[in-house]
Amino acid sequence: MPAKLDMKYLTGAVALVVLGVWGFWHTEYGQWRPGPGGGPTAVPRLMFLVLTPCALLMVWHAFRHPENCKTETVPMRMILAVVVWSLAYFWLVRELGLVSSTTLMLVLAMATLSPKPLESLKLVVPVAVISAGAFWIMFSQIAPVLQIQVWLF
Repeated sequence: MPAKLDMKYLTGAVALVVLGVWGFWHTEYGQWRPGPGGGPTAVPRLMFLVLTPCALLMVWHAFRHPENCKTETVPMRMILAVVVWSLAYFWLVRELGLVSSTTLMLVLAMATLSPKPLESLKLVVPVAVISAGAFWIMFSQIAPVLQIQVWLF
């Protein structure tokens, strides 16, 4: 008797395929400003190009090996988590600006990875602000490759 499809896994994989296709289309035809070199769409477009094939591979795997969906795709899920996190960061940079989005994503990442998130906020927030400031100095002042809104407003 064939193994039963894991619908939760399959639904997530299909949602990631849709996100990848939509995101690539949005960077190509959406309200993205032109910039120097590859422009501000280069990295998000690359992330969507990684996301879509990985998600398609997960859909294929769900049909081909439904009994192994939870164990054999752990590396693929890790890749997808990094890609989705990166896409969220680039979207926030576009919407909020470089310093505020870098601070927010660093605080979220450090608090998520910390064993005691609420207790570590006293250290996490200043480190995130200093890191975001260093990031701004590095990419806006020393090597001005970013033509984006820098602050929250």
